[in-house]
Amino acid sequence: MGRGRGPVDFRQLDVAGEVSSQLSMSGTCRVDPARPSLIVRLQNRTTTWHFDKYPRRELALEVMRVIKSMVEHGGYFNTFASYKAYRYSLGSNLNNINRHDPAGRVYSLRDMDRAFLDGIDHPGMKTSAWSRFHNLIFVLRAARTFNPEATAPDLNDPVYGDRLSFISRYERATPLPRDSYSPHVAAQIQTAARSDIAAVSERVRAGIQDLRALQARAARPSERLSPSERSMLHLARTGSVDFEAFKRDIQQAGLFRFGAAHTRQVSDFPKEDILRAAEFLALGLEQREVSRRLGWPEMTVTLLISNDQTFISIVEAAEDRALERTQDEIVKFREARQHRLDTYARTAAAAGRTRGDLTERKDHPSILKWYNEQIDRRLSVLRAWVEAGVPREKLGTVNFTMQSMERWDDPELGIAPIGRLNSSKPMMRQIVDRRSEFTNLLQALNGGLKRCFFNGYIQRLLAKIEVLEEWVLNGMPEEQVPGFIFTLRHFIAWEDDALGITRLSPVDTTTTHPRYGRFVQHTYTLLQSLRIQCRQRGLLPGRTISGPRTFEAEVRAPGIFGPNLCPTQDELTSFIAHLGLMCQIDYGSLKELQRDCLRNAANGRVDIVYLKARPHSTEKVQSERDGSLETPGGLIRRVLELTQVAHEAMKQAGHPDADNLWLGYFTDGEFRKCRFAGHLQKCWRRFCERHGIIGDDGDQLDTILPSRFRKTVKATKYRKRNGDLYAITDDHTPAVARDHYANLPSLEEAHDAAVDRGLRRALDEVTARVVSNDNTPEAAKRLSEATGEPVEICAAVLAGDEDTWLAGCMSFYKSPFGSVGEPCPTPFTECLHCSNSVFVARKLPNLLRYRRWLLLRRGIVSDAEWHSLYAQDLARIDVQIVPQFTAAQLAEAELLIVDDEDQDPLFIPAAIREAI
Repeated sequence: MGRGRGPVDFRQLDVAGEVSSQLSMSGTCRVDPARPSLIVRLQNRTTTWHFDKYPRRELALEVMRVIKSMVEHGGYFNTFASYKAYRYSLGSNLNNINRHDPAGRVYSLRDMDRAFLDGIDHPGMKTSAWSRFHNLIFVLRAARTFNPEATAPDLNDPVYGDRLSFISRYERATPLPRDSYSPHVAAQIQTAARSDIAAVSERVRAGIQDLRALQARAARPSERLSPSERSMLHLARTGSVDFEAFKRDIQQAGLFRFGAAHTRQVSDFPKEDILRAAEFLALGLEQREVSRRLGWPEMTVTLLISNDQTFISIVEAAEDRALERTQDEIVKFREARQHRLDTYARTAAAAGRTRGDLTERKDHPSILKWYNEQIDRRLSVLRAWVEAGVPREKLGTVNFTMQSMERWDDPELGIAPIGRLNSSKPMMRQIVDRRSEFTNLLQALNGGLKRCFFNGYIQRLLAKIEVLEEWVLNGMPEEQVPGFIFTLRHFIAWEDDALGITRLSPVDTTTTHPRYGRFVQHTYTLLQSLRIQCRQRGLLPGRTISGPRTFEAEVRAPGIFGPNLCPTQDELTSFIAHLGLMCQIDYGSLKELQRDCLRNAANGRVDIVYLKARPHSTEKVQSERDGSLETPGGLIRRVLELTQVAHEAMKQAGHPDADNLWLGYFTDGEFRKCRFAGHLQKCWRRFCERHGIIGDDGDQLDTILPSRFRKTVKATKYRKRNGDLYAITDDHTPAVARDHYANLPSLEEAHDAAVDRGLRRALDEVTARVVSNDNTPEAAKRLSEATGEPVEICAAVLAGDEDTWLAGCMSFYKSPFGSVGEPCPTPFTECLHCSNSVFVARKLPNLLRYRRWLLLRRGIVSDAEWHSLYAQDLARIDVQIVPQFTAAQLAEAELLIVDDEDQDPLFIPAAIREAI
């Protein structure tokens, strides 16, 4: 993060115009005068940040002006991603200002004094909380740079120092590295991606062939083209579908109405299919989804709704039944909740009497009894919630941590705060023994049940759901109907101070969200029920036939031509997933690959040129395999082939993203760059839903984290090299590779296996059998006692009848490296580490010759190769074998090999030398 460029009074900045700075890494920024919104363009990307949704308007507007100054003057947001990070973190701070400042005294940046910052700053902050606090401090620094009077005076106190010169008074907790995917999950992702890639390649290749043939026909002046063919040519030429021109061509051709031959009636279909279609429409499904589920052409559903009054009557009857079911479910839920509340009341009354009796007596046994009763009550409630889920009325009342268990105060459940669960108090010693029960239940609620969660969002969502349920049962007020839109988008933005409801996050309010999806799906059902109810009351128009249907709805349906000429974003998700699990380029760089990223292809290898997303981005090169679709180079070439039409169209239209690799067709009828969004968005969730990816715990994954792909590739290489750290240090230092790519939970098993191999090897090394006095009956007897082999065999080994080049062998046909009865399959160098080897004095010259050869290799090969191939052999000779011979034996052996230097410095036969 850089410093500001001189003193600028951000309070006087123009909020309606657009300013562009020539400073390094600056952006274009303007404020929407119709709505307090900041529109920022940085690195050819644009985003809008609305500031009228935050609770303290003046503070939000002041922050908006500071951010505007930071963007315009450069040096603060070096990438678009860094700006988005500030946007989310500062938005969270503004949303939670009432929690940070319950006294209500902070309404401007100047009110954020030292006491306010110290109240937010606390030890043990999680990474997300620390990042939010970090970004708030940096914004205050920028505000003070632009205008020294904008911040509180006591932040730069002459006695206590400058509070903005550091972030937190406490040490930041080191976050755990993100884990890799296991081989089981990675194999599922790659298999699913391969199936998508094959289907997409076949479809798009056929579509491109049709387009080339159509272009050849269009080049002939006498050729007449249909409206659909002209629209396809327009898409391939400009990169977008001209719907108005398509509609105009259809009207001029006389095809703008369905003729009588196209009319479909209820009697043309089986009764069960008609009833199913009516039920789907009553649930609010779109016509396209209804046709997909029934296997009908989409036009058939459109014609039935447009031309058949009987079908409309069947749909209305299904809507009435759907409304009744929803009302019955709400009534049953409220009755069950009232029953629980009555139970809570009886429990609380009994607990209140018990506690009153105990607190009056003040004696030690009674207090201990009360503590044990509170522990039992907590455990029983947690067990019930693990089995049946947390009741809606209890969502947000407690967090699933041990600290929250201590402070848990719920009069309805008869639960009161207790002291800390430790052994410092005598009366708590009996309770400490039950801490493991708490831990197991809390882990189950935090991880096993994804429906259990506690934050401000769920409170706001449930408040809106309560209002909708009340309206479904008792009728929606007539004054609310005119401005109410029965869609999730309107539900998200719906605000009403009188009803106590506020705006929701659009990212979390989706039917596929792993935590909130079931509540959002219930919301969708309530909205459809309200729509039906308003139709019954005459507040909304009912379904009526409209006669012959125009083509307008059909021509505006997405996906008419584009998916045959270019993959969609969901399909490109499979390509980038497969690529990310084959090469070790990070996900952020993969998304920004350009079309000229492949260079220097030769000998089955190719260089992939990419840009590392850093403040001072530099071009990097990664050498990868090239060939089939199972190689990074081959997969990128397939993407280039399938997106060539989109590239040509976007380049001809002057689109700034035309040279990007990941070009896709989107539902608004145009080619654009695929950004794949984040893992919280729908493309990765839909990938899991399509293919049913199963996690290591046996449950289906909700989404995929593409940032884990690179770690998966590194972990695979690490396993193949048996835990060799140097195998994954080709693009990082050994320290980074160790801390971020090798120290992962998924590699613990590999590390344990490596430790086991090391211990076994160490045990073998310290048990080297060295016999310094050769071929004596006493030596043969001692060797027999040590090995358990017959004395005759041991005598033969010492006599030299079973020699290898470095040692004597106890059993050449019973090798620990091969099968019993077969010759030893390993080269002679493994004799140094074999349990069958016996090192005798007559083999000392060969051991010294081999040692000299190893020292020569030290200056020839690289460090990595030396440590991998030769270091253990040299250590075995120097540490375990040679020291056990006498000085006279070593001197005699040196005299025997002194003449080797005149003949062959190595004195190793060629066949043996090739085997090393």
